[in-house]
Amino acid sequence: MTNQNVVIGRMDFRIEDLYKLYEQQPSKILFNTEYQRSYIWKTPRKQLLIDSIVRDYDINKVFLRQLKDGSYECLDGQQRLRSIFDFVDGDSKDTFSLGEHSKDLGLEGKNIQDLKNSHPQFYYKLLYYKIDAVVVYQAEEETTSDIFLRLQEGIPLNSAEKLNAMRGIMRKRVVEMSQYPFWQSLGIVNYRFGHRYLCSQIASLELSNLSLPADGFRINDIKFPTMRRNYRFYKDVDLPQKVLDEISETFNFLHKALGAKAQIIKRRGDIIPIYLLASYLLKRYASVKQKRDKVRDFVEQFLIKVYNSNKSPYFEYRYARSKSTESRKSIEEGFRIILGTFLEFAPEFQLKDEKRLFDYGQRLAIYYRDEGNCQQCGKALKFDEGEFHHVKAWHEGGPTTVENGRLLCSQCHAKQPKISERAESSEET
Repeated sequence: MTNQNVVIGRMDFRIEDLYKLYEQQPSKILFNTEYQRSYIWKTPRKQLLIDSIVRDYDINKVFLRQLKDGSYECLDGQQRLRSIFDFVDGDSKDTFSLGEHSKDLGLEGKNIQDLKNSHPQFYYKLLYYKIDAVVVYQAEEETTSDIFLRLQEGIPLNSAEKLNAMRGIMRKRVVEMSQYPFWQSLGIVNYRFGHRYLCSQIASLELSNLSLPADGFRINDIKFPTMRRNYRFYKDVDLPQKVLDEISETFNFLHKALGAKAQIIKRRGDIIPIYLLASYLLKRYASVKQKRDKVRDFVEQFLIKVYNSNKSPYFEYRYARSKSTESRKSIEEGFRIILGTFLEFAPEFQLKDEKRLFDYGQRLAIYYRDEGNCQQCGKALKFDEGEFHHVKAWHEGGPTTVENGRLLCSQCHAKQPKISERAESSEET
């Protein structure tokens, strides 16, 4: 523990007393969802909890932190306490009645008012039921997070909830990232800190490219251990401003480009490839912001085909997305498909720094457009076997664009007087 003055005690609270604290204005029972999981219990589980209480079964202890103003912050047990308060507060929008588990007691379908009016013995048993509470006194914020994580040992928090319970500067930055308007426009529900987890993955991807040259690009695993290392490393040190600026620029671009069309993004597995596409284009291609309508139209058409088409490359993208979306291999596959398909869709996009070498994305687009076949002899080629040739030679003023490129095999390339480039990976994906 980081706070040596922490005091831990035990108290028994009657449900009646806890509810009185809860309904005060302001409430004296606080649920700090900033580091706990969101409210996820469904009605059948809440019904079973109330049934256990009226049968006088043990529902296990809760953990509270007493604050300076005398209120209590729930560290563990918020699902149980919220369920109890929802039932006791008959006017709550989340109130519910007892279920089939209580049929043998004659209480199936009964709410709190029914118990009070016709089953007073169960009504008072509920109100006077004592909940065993462990109370933490004099605990600072970081210590509270540490206690919470220790309480969850053996309890299946998801990766997003575990990260969210870790304090520090990176967590703060991730929370800020998740509040960009882009996230509010998606068709993805922010369930159990899902948006924050995606932001932490995006930050990890950008951090992995920090040391590369301007035209370099790398994809690493973004599984939980990687994020946890980053959270620990950037606990007391801020993320590089370059990374923060690039993430901000990309989120703002996507929000402006997609607008209401962002609702079509309904799967978390599509966020990373779409983000990487936008980030890659902004870093390398000219006039991207002026052509954001092209990006919007592409994303809409691409995802519609992914959802409905069994043709290549949409089937391959769907298959990659169905596997682990956190592994380097799966991310690379999804990104390779979406980038190449975009530049085939928009072949007029030009690199910021005009040069003879075709960019990785351009090579992908040419490969997809030419269906992997040599455009002279028709030979089927793997991507890394292809030669990417300027139709109008570079030295004659031919631009390095998808429109001015074509795929050749090495034998046909050797017969060409013009210069071409082999599909190299260097520092790129």
